[in-house]
Amino acid sequence: MRVEILSAEGKNISFPIPEFLADNPISLRLAASKISEHSPLRFTARDLKVILHTIKAYKRENGGDLLLVDVESSSGDKVKIWI
Repeated sequence: MRVEILSAEGKNISFPIPEFLADNPISLRLAASKISEHSPLRFTARDLKVILHTIKAYKRENGGDLLLVDVESSSGDKVKIWI
């Protein structure tokens, strides 16, 4: 996974996040609890693991990165997240 933040002020940040950090039981349980806390959707760690494996299979079949988030604020700040 790669996160890129482009500030309108010229302060840019880009950093990789290894996928194995997202695909472990502790991270999956934490993510599921936070999603359930802040969303009407209810996910379990097992649900998130299935989603991650589906994304990985999609990447293998289609090659390259999958752009998940591509947002630009009215002030010109941009955020992009690839898996």
